[in-house]
Amino acid sequence: MAVSVCFDDLINIPNNRKCADCNTQLIFDKSQLDNPWASMNICVFVCTNCCGVHRSMGVHISQMKSCKYDVDVFNEEVIQKFLERGNLNVNNEFESYMPVFHIHLREAPLSTKLREWFIPAKYSSKIFTEEKLIYKEMPQPVMHQKFVWLNRGFADVDESSKKKKKEVVPSTPRSGSTTGKTIWVEFSQHFINFYKNVSDARAFDIIRNIGDLHSTDGIIIEQYNNGISLTVGNYVLYHDDLNVLIEWCHALRAAALYYATLETPQLSPDTRLQVNIMEGTNLGYAKKQPGGQKMFSAFKRWDNRLWIVGEDDVLYYFKKPNEGQTDLNPQGAVPLQNAEIIVPVKERTTSPNCLQICTPERGYVIQLPGKEAVNRFKEHIDNIVRRLHPHQIVNFSTENLSSVAL
Repeated sequence: MAVSVCFDDLINIPNNRKCADCNTQLIFDKSQLDNPWASMNICVFVCTNCCGVHRSMGVHISQMKSCKYDVDVFNEEVIQKFLERGNLNVNNEFESYMPVFHIHLREAPLSTKLREWFIPAKYSSKIFTEEKLIYKEMPQPVMHQKFVWLNRGFADVDESSKKKKKEVVPSTPRSGSTTGKTIWVEFSQHFINFYKNVSDARAFDIIRNIGDLHSTDGIIIEQYNNGISLTVGNYVLYHDDLNVLIEWCHALRAAALYYATLETPQLSPDTRLQVNIMEGTNLGYAKKQPGGQKMFSAFKRWDNRLWIVGEDDVLYYFKKPNEGQTDLNPQGAVPLQNAEIIVPVKERTTSPNCLQICTPERGYVIQLPGKEAVNRFKEHIDNIVRRLHPHQIVNFSTENLSSVAL
């Protein structure tokens, strides 16, 4: 004898009493105006806000009915189908391969832009059902982006000492117009550099180990206007393009977990006070952007230097030596243990044949005499960096990371 089922059997299931997408509490009360809603073909219950996005996808994706006005459509066959599927089972299906670093709508349930991005991605594109999403190559490529810094208090930087005079005080973003300072943020390996201007050689602040942010929930998203803001440590960042914020949030969260659990950032080795240039690899001459921000912006001067990679995996640069001179005092040193080499973004420099070496606190922009020299220089540094930090494919399905070397 079949057991009779009714609509109350559905709404008494705890997971069905929260929106399947944004996790908002659903109140199945006839006094509620048009709330909640049900997707008849997907078999989930959602709130009014999420219902609007479901409708916009079209009935071939989601067929919406009101739980207040269309309750008569819930016959015994439909109810049985909802009992078999429902919010929990459907989410397990449509979010089966969502990596642990991924943004979810429930983090900012009132963000219209995030809702309009997340729900179609979930049900129409079905990106979270693709196993490849949980795998990510680490370390990730260098990222460089201009953001609006929404913090109420800004660091007062003494240009001569390069030390902050007061702490940065984060603020709660307010609705309305976007206000704040424009800064450039550079993310590489385990560190994040913050620059006042894109052409600055030295960062005014740095997060040295992004892994420290994982245990403190230091990378979060919040509603800002109709979109979201991204909080990274003490910095609340905003960008008009939602996809930029999503890309950065995913990259930073993945790196935070990676460097907190699977890979430990290594200290840079001590550099030499004197180097025999005959014992290292000679990469030839290249012009270097001076390290002083004011000097570079005022005179746009480039210093021609000889570049030598030592056996200690440190890139040294020197003034032109005298004839026969081999033991030199370097003008500076770039430990490659915590470095990446890239082609600089177009906003960084308009000069041709340039490369940028990204390190904690400083970005070295150098100009080489031609494309062949650029390729040789970059290939050599890349090979050293990859030897020191081999790429690997990491499984981000859970916080217990596993990896396979490439």
